[in-house]
Amino acid sequence: MTDTVFLLSDNGIARPDDGTVPGPLGEGSVPANFSPTSVVRCERGVDAAGNVFIAAVTLGGDVEEVVRAFKVPSEGEAGTSNSSCAFTEDAPVGLWLVSSDGSAIRPQWPTTLCGYQDAPLAAVNALAEASRTTVATLGSASVPGSCGQSSGYAFPATSEADAEGSRAQDIAAFHLMVPTWDVSDLTVCRYRTTPAGDAFVDAGTLPAEIGQDVVTRSLGAPAAEPCRQVASEVVAGRLVRPDGSGGGIFAAEVDGCGRFMVPGVSGYRQMPNDLRDVLAG
Repeated sequence: MTDTVFLLSDNGIARPDDGTVPGPLGEGSVPANFSPTSVVRCERGVDAAGNVFIAAVTLGGDVEEVVRAFKVPSEGEAGTSNSSCAFTEDAPVGLWLVSSDGSAIRPQWPTTLCGYQDAPLAAVNALAEASRTTVATLGSASVPGSCGQSSGYAFPATSEADAEGSRAQDIAAFHLMVPTWDVSDLTVCRYRTTPAGDAFVDAGTLPAEIGQDVVTRSLGAPAAEPCRQVASEVVAGRLVRPDGSGGGIFAAEVDGCGRFMVPGVSGYRQMPNDLRDVLAG
């Protein structure tokens, strides 16, 4: 436990009032005698001038429900089972439970065998924003995230059996990993396809409200029908909330059959044509 809230940013952990950086602050269980009255969440954003900022967002409401969600035992340490975890997900970078006297703790997010439980996210999302304060400005924003030289995700020809498989998949079990309505500014990495694979072309960023529309509508679209076309251009990127949680990867065909997917989660979805135009730039 600490006597103040420190905000996690691209530059580490900083004290909101004077910007000083302490030693390592880990996460821990919520002590039995600790009674938080609010939650403070650290968020990253880009302002109208194009500068990256870190904000302290104070949330109020049923904080007891948040505490109960964090006290649920972990199902196991991620990666310690004999099963293969085909994807990873990230919990929020900086989330604090704060008591009335200002003392705070970063709660340990309860795990599953391959990631994190969704219950704390639902409890935090049920809170109402009470205040928001910009505590640091980190300078001009470049394209967030990074793009590999290859997307790493192929869109092969698919059959009716593949289409049926996509219809059966449901993202409901992947709330933490796959942000939709709450996704942050969306990095879009663009690739040109060739017979040998694909090659990086360029990258850009979609503002949060446009990225949210792309992800929400694409994942809510019908499963893609069988496809025999080969796209000449694809895009890919990482789905992250302003608080750093998420981590799911999306990939989409700009032309060809216009399929959208979150590998391992959604199957192929038939992306609406207007969203293909958005991703095409």
